[in-house]
Amino acid sequence: MVPAGKAIVIPGSGIATEQFAPARISPREQAKFKSEVGIQPGEIVVTMISRVIRSKGVLEFMAAARVARLDHPHARFLLIGPPDDDSVDRLSPKERELLKQAVIWPGPRNDIPAVLAASDIFVLPSAYGEGIPRVLLEAASMALPIVTTDSHGCNDVVQNGVNGFLVPVRDTAALSQAIGRLIEQPKLRQSFSISTFRLLQTRRVRRTSNFWFAKHYYRP
Repeated sequence: MVPAGKAIVIPGSGIATEQFAPARISPREQAKFKSEVGIQPGEIVVTMISRVIRSKGVLEFMAAARVARLDHPHARFLLIGPPDDDSVDRLSPKERELLKQAVIWPGPRNDIPAVLAASDIFVLPSAYGEGIPRVLLEAASMALPIVTTDSHGCNDVVQNGVNGFLVPVRDTAALSQAIGRLIEQPKLRQSFSISTFRLLQTRRVRRTSNFWFAKHYYRP
């Protein structure tokens, strides 16, 4: 048996950061993706990537999109991911129809780096009980400002007010307010983007980009 003082749980698997680097995706590739999903030049893209189930916060994302677009009609909310018909947490047919009315939902994609490169803000309002969500690491590696929940795993990637915002689980009002602040303030988006990059650098995580692993094992 390993003594309790020497045992720790690594709650995330990390990512290959060289695949998620903003410089890898050309403006032409970004424009191509936007054209394919119906996003116009100059629109602010707010993206969520997830299985489409309740506990991932899809309905909160939909509600926040409705609120935010009242004041920010130039913002487009993009949901990437498949429905999970086998989950007890699946959306009803009516909820799916409402979702399609509120956000752009093209389903799953196999060009996630291009999706993220074409995005301005990344959102994951999860109540799922995550480890460290890989998609948050991918968004951070792409230097995106992030809005996510103040929950285990998610708050290992985002420092509130530093590289994104943390909001309470299932708090649609706080979620839409945080997204609205980032839509309204391009300088804040840029600041969060720079901070995310610096966090990656100072923690010296390369191929795996696992924030938690670096925090516990890296010694300068």
